[in-house]
Amino acid sequence: EMCIRDRAKEMMLKQLLMPEAKERLAGIALVKPEKAAMIENMILQEAQMGKITTKLTDQQLIAKIQDFDSKTEATTVQISHKIRDQEDDIDLSGLQPVSYTHLRAHETSLHLVCRLLLEKKK
Repeated sequence: EMCIRDRAKEMMLKQLLMPEAKERLAGIALVKPEKAAMIENMILQEAQMGKITTKLTDQQLIAKIQDFDSKTEATTVQISHKIRDQEDDIDLSGLQPVSYTHLRAHETSLHLVCRLLLEKKK
């Protein structure tokens, strides 16, 4: 099933990218396979929405990669650690556990719930 999807994805990308652009994407995949996969998915989504009507040239792909990079760089997270003392201890004895679905239902842009990505083991 995965092989069929991979082949279909490869065929669609071949129809959407000029040879030089395809080579550039293959080079990225060698160094950063996750990034290449995200760029491929972005291209396929844009094609499905009708935003891509002709084969992308190498320069057009570079512009899309730069746009992708600017969007992903803006989402960095800075974590600061605080040294705790005994006055900072919180009494958790009266609290009950809640489900992940419950946490997501109360999620806001200020209070994000940590999301786990689970993959099926082969």
